[in-house]
Amino acid sequence: MNSELKGIIVEVDITHRCNLACRHCNRLCNAEKLYGVTRSHIDMEKVHIDFLCQEIKRHQPGLVKMIRILGGEPLLSDIIDYAVRAFEELKDIGYIEQINIVSNGTIQPSITAKPYVVYSPVCIGDAIHEKGNVLTAEEVLKIKNIKHRNITICPRDFNEKATICNRVEVCGIHYSVFGFAYTAACFPAMYVSMNNHRRFMHHLPTNLSDFFDGTFNHDVCEICVSAINTYKSMTQENPDYNRWSYIGNSWKDIIAQNSLQFKEPDVSWIQNINKK
Repeated sequence: MNSELKGIIVEVDITHRCNLACRHCNRLCNAEKLYGVTRSHIDMEKVHIDFLCQEIKRHQPGLVKMIRILGGEPLLSDIIDYAVRAFEELKDIGYIEQINIVSNGTIQPSITAKPYVVYSPVCIGDAIHEKGNVLTAEEVLKIKNIKHRNITICPRDFNEKATICNRVEVCGIHYSVFGFAYTAACFPAMYVSMNNHRRFMHHLPTNLSDFFDGTFNHDVCEICVSAINTYKSMTQENPDYNRWSYIGNSWKDIIAQNSLQFKEPDVSWIQNINKK
């Protein structure tokens, strides 16, 4: 893995508000109770967008090739048009090349957002075209609930060591109200385990190695489903692993601890940074 930051994607979770409840959502949307967590801060404000733009412009053009806006359902954000206009300015002056908004296909986009909307999976867009209108939640869930990994299964359940994945090359660096993370695949492990809250960074680093310390593999990767390279074949042999109700043993312990006491990651950092 090349540790130099160049031509990267930044995934922006503009909101964790969502009108769906997808199986094993890796943003935990509408599923907080399943994991013993609470979440009172689900929406970015304009200041988060402004800060990201400042951080990108703090580096040389070419650092970021794409900003991918996600959620939750990003079109539910009150500041989606503001964010698009801010990122268009970055594109106009050469700091980024591309803007995407990944929608679940149930919300009509605004005129400002519409040119950038893509669908995940792509077949949702095909279904919208065929229907001639946005989809209902039920229509989307028939598609999306097929593909999600069970985020509670992890290498530690099988006494396996884990290595840092290369999903950053596909997903990019993750940015939420809690700060920056190596990649969105890390988010469930970093949010659910209070031990990992300290790992949210409050600046856009110059090198990927800045995200890691000597215990990152143990603390994050070992409780992350994305660190299981054989997940597909494993779940084919053990289909119960993919059930909504199945919870891996390591996550059972974390959830039990959270149910006794949980405090969400710090969100005040953005205000403190602006005071500096």
